Amino acid sequence: MGNIRVQGPLLDTNSFAAWMNLLWFVLLGRFFYLDGRRDGARQSLWRVDGTVLFYLVTLTLTTFAFWMTYSRGGALAWLCTFFVALIAFRKTPGFGRKLALVLAIEVAAYAIFGYLHHYDMIGHLAPGYISSSIETVSRGLMWIATWHIFLSHPYLGTGLGSYFLFYPAYRLPGELASAGTYAHNDYIEFLAEGGLINLGFLLAFAGTLFYALYRLIVRPARLGISEENRYWALGLVLGVFAITGHALGNFIFYNLPLSILAGIFLAQAWRLYQQPKDTAPLLPRLGIRHPGVIQLSMALLFVLAGWFLALDAAVYGLFSANAWLDGLIPNANARAVFLMKAARFLEAARPQATQPWVYTGNAYLNLVAQEPSMPTAQKKVLLEAALHQYRQSLVGIPRQAGVYNAIGSLYLNYGSSVLGLSPAAARDDAVLAWRKGLALTPESVNLRSEIATQAFFNRGDVAGGIAFLQAGLKRPLFPEPRALLE
Repeated sequence: MGNIRVQGPLLDTNSFAAWMNLLWFVLLGRFFYLDGRRDGARQSLWRVDGTVLFYLVTLTLTTFAFWMTYSRGGALAWLCTFFVALIAFRKTPGFGRKLALVLAIEVAAYAIFGYLHHYDMIGHLAPGYISSSIETVSRGLMWIATWHIFLSHPYLGTGLGSYFLFYPAYRLPGELASAGTYAHNDYIEFLAEGGLINLGFLLAFAGTLFYALYRLIVRPARLGISEENRYWALGLVLGVFAITGHALGNFIFYNLPLSILAGIFLAQAWRLYQQPKDTAPLLPRLGIRHPGVIQLSMALLFVLAGWFLALDAAVYGLFSANAWLDGLIPNANARAVFLMKAARFLEAARPQATQPWVYTGNAYLNLVAQEPSMPTAQKKVLLEAALHQYRQSLVGIPRQAGVYNAIGSLYLNYGSSVLGLSPAAARDDAVLAWRKGLALTPESVNLRSEIATQAFFNRGDVAGGIAFLQAGLKRPLFPEPRALLE
């Protein structure tokens, strides 16, 4: 059971820790206020208040869930935000007693799960461990690489959500631990994907949180709201403040459910923070009163979103994880016909999806391979159709190394025998496709080996081929592919 970490519904330990932080400070604010109101009314400490007990139990469960993640970034974010919360809630009646109770819960949860899972978080936060751990060292190298992505695209960035497409070409040799999908720092990733404008939005968001906390803590009387609403708003803003700090060391805002929940929290805080006239709907304040138009627009938006989600689910279920079809359609030929028809439909309905195009291209290629006696003219038609399908699959997400690998193999195997190319031209077209794929995935051992064979070894340049293979060892490789390349 060593080092078991809870991921939660977000399938990431750090994101789940951020979710728990987001909820924890709201619960803390409600508990401090409600229990303080009971102290202010001088009720007996032995009298059980059901509402206070509910918040205390929920706070305890959230604390246990948080420490089960063993997120160092989440713990640091919690610690920094907790100090702000102490300043915010210091004037509640019975503050010392409640603080002692909350700290006892925190220490107990940390000790229990540290003992059960043999996890030393304090040791993992020590400078010596951070400077020697491959996980933390890799993050520093990732941030350097991400900074260079920004320097190469300084104005509008590479495009939102494109980090994993560009990172392989900038990855530093010492960075071996990450999958390369996120920079583990939302601020620098926002900068790389959207330039200074995109980063400005995130910094303005963080600045707004600082301003809101200042108004709620330092000058609460000027807000003109009740103490209950102020503590509600404080808890909501503190929760979002915690995950905003956590985003400095993990990918937080790239989790859509977490970002949506944070937005809902801030909307509620803003409603409590401002006067009702300031939080009235925008369109009526502008003199625009067309509820029917708004409702219709929202309905269309939901219909379109549902349609594309359904199409994406169909692409995944039919072409990425389709083992369930074996029981539904036992006959292999009938199953292939069904998938071909589904691919044709999805190519038209969702042209940006890669898998339907690739499936059809593979089907054409398999027909050629399975029928050696097929006339050459018919083979050529099928192979050209397969090439068309592969190229179309590059339109939606143009950086697909696997597709370039398939194109290169097709040219090598059929370029001279069927497509009418000379052997040298077929080999050059294959190598060109593989080089495009290797540029996208520099750590690919398969592509590097194919290029070394066709571009060097088969031409008698053994030393050049070995040098090309050795250059691959300078790229980030996980242990198994590195051993294979060696």
